[in-house]
Amino acid sequence: MDNNVKSENRVRPALLLSIFLILALGIRLYISWQDFVILFQKCVVDDAFFYLNIAKNISIGKGATFDGSILTNGFHPVYALLLVPLFLLFPDNPDLTFHLALTLCSVFNVMTGIIIFLIVKELAGEIAGLIASFLWLFNPYVILISLNGVEVSVATFFLSLCIYQFVRMRETNAFNTRGLTLLGILTALAILGRVDSVFMMISLTLFLFHAAYKEKKKLIPSLARPALFNLAAFSVLAPWFAWNLYHFGSIRQISGVTLPNVAHNMYLMKYETYLSLSLLKTELLNLKIWLESIVRFGGGFPFFVGVLLIFIWTSRDNFTQKMEELLSLLRKLNFTVLSSLLLISFYAFYFWGWFRPWYYLSVILTVTVNLGVFAGYVRKTISAPNPDPFMKPRHLIILLLILAVYFSYRGGRVWEKGLFPFQKQLYESAVWVNENTEKDTRIGAISSGVYGYITSRTTDLLGVVNHEAYRAMREKRIFSYMKEKRLDYLVDREDMVRFFSERFDGEGFMDKLTPVKRFGDKTSDVVVYKISY
Repeated sequence: MDNNVKSENRVRPALLLSIFLILALGIRLYISWQDFVILFQKCVVDDAFFYLNIAKNISIGKGATFDGSILTNGFHPVYALLLVPLFLLFPDNPDLTFHLALTLCSVFNVMTGIIIFLIVKELAGEIAGLIASFLWLFNPYVILISLNGVEVSVATFFLSLCIYQFVRMRETNAFNTRGLTLLGILTALAILGRVDSVFMMISLTLFLFHAAYKEKKKLIPSLARPALFNLAAFSVLAPWFAWNLYHFGSIRQISGVTLPNVAHNMYLMKYETYLSLSLLKTELLNLKIWLESIVRFGGGFPFFVGVLLIFIWTSRDNFTQKMEELLSLLRKLNFTVLSSLLLISFYAFYFWGWFRPWYYLSVILTVTVNLGVFAGYVRKTISAPNPDPFMKPRHLIILLLILAVYFSYRGGRVWEKGLFPFQKQLYESAVWVNENTEKDTRIGAISSGVYGYITSRTTDLLGVVNHEAYRAMREKRIFSYMKEKRLDYLVDREDMVRFFSERFDGEGFMDKLTPVKRFGDKTSDVVVYKISY
């Protein structure tokens, strides 16, 4: 690495980073303590209440259950266990625990900004690290996605630690037992934070093998490093896997099974078969949405275009050489790109989970660190002819002010609309059901998170936290399951209820439902139904 880049003044970057962190945490805390109803439309997703209910039930001795009776593995354990102490401390204050959960998400998301600074600083200097951390800390999509109340803030924090550890090992060529063990532990924590972090584990395994093979030129000895890394990771993962195997006969989480099942059934209801060009069209559409969303959520596209144009202009006399230098630097992060490509391929081509913004946050992490390194290299090429190679403070301040204005504009527009405006009806209907149905009646719901949080009488019918419901869906007997659970009411969007009747019940059950309350006239609006058996 260029010694000039490493010798940048450390006082000012440390001060600026501290200011960034304080401001970023302040913004997140301000949002975290807004009114429940506002947050449920702006950033908090219905799935957050799966975690809150599960953590609450663990704290009172009912185990990992959403409804207090049906054991589930439809959650990621690190975040769920972090929430349990909140319910132990404040068992009778659900509003406080809700806001404290978002506070926890805020802290982890801001700490990720610190690790991003360290990653990019290691490769491109402190100024580049500051720019990258700013892109993360003040990107409005990162802020709102991280405050959705689910596990993603915790998972991306551990992912960032994985990236930092591997970058340091690569830079120093220190692939020793201690470093590989630490990398394995961090990767396991990332997977326990969110299971799709397994793509980082796959990527790291491949790159560890590749690095060893380049050095040793022999197959068997080259397997030692990835084997040690995987041994450390699986040692940490083993208790979670064992618990799942004992209770459910599989290490797969039910949420990761039922959601693609629903997505594929939606496709089959429309096209009837996979053996058609419609499948290719659907796959390409999912990929298109993913790529567009990455650009939108990444937040730094105008910044990237600006830096790219500056790079092209300043490198016009020796563009090929500069491009080779840039690519050589970015190759140090190629494992993050591979991990993100694997994740994108999984969601776009199989899971079809493009409509959940939190699925994108690990990819935004990859984009941010690569963009920071890119910006650092361009800054270096601009200042190379100058006796003083450092970006002058006023130039950095101007750049950050421009980014701040852009993020403020984007943030205002995103906040005005909210990430989940349609969830307003879920909340309104949950309150109505709680206040207008008999206290000894049972409620069934497809999007059941907020219903279960507001009234403990709720059964999840989507199968996200309910293996029984998933089996009933697969066997096309969901109405029989509703009867078995003695459900009195069914509440959800009308189109989803009809979809369940057509795809997950052999005879259909719409004729067994009587609407008792509508929250709109469109088929996408929520309806409360009385069930007749």
